[in-house]
Amino acid sequence: MTTPNAAPAPRPDSILSRVTMLIVEHLGADARAVTPQARLAKDLGADSLDRIELVIAVEETFGVEITDEEADACTTVQDIAALVARTSAAPAEAA
Repeated sequence: MTTPNAAPAPRPDSILSRVTMLIVEHLGADARAVTPQARLAKDLGADSLDRIELVIAVEETFGVEITDEEADACTTVQDIAALVARTSAAPAEAA
């Protein structure tokens, strides 16, 4: 049984597409260069400020919280998408 107001977790392919769009928007990267294996710094030219802005955009878009450690561990586009998938599928912690 599902809760009427609960949004389903996004599908992995949908997550990757949305992460790709965020990277194109926030980094100004060519969409053809934003592949799952593309490295944020080396391939897409993201500096530390770009990465912070991207993490904030991902958090706002997907309604997740990403720790500094998790953000630092993300080096590729696929890493970000996988983190979102894991985080959005995790049960919310009790307040």
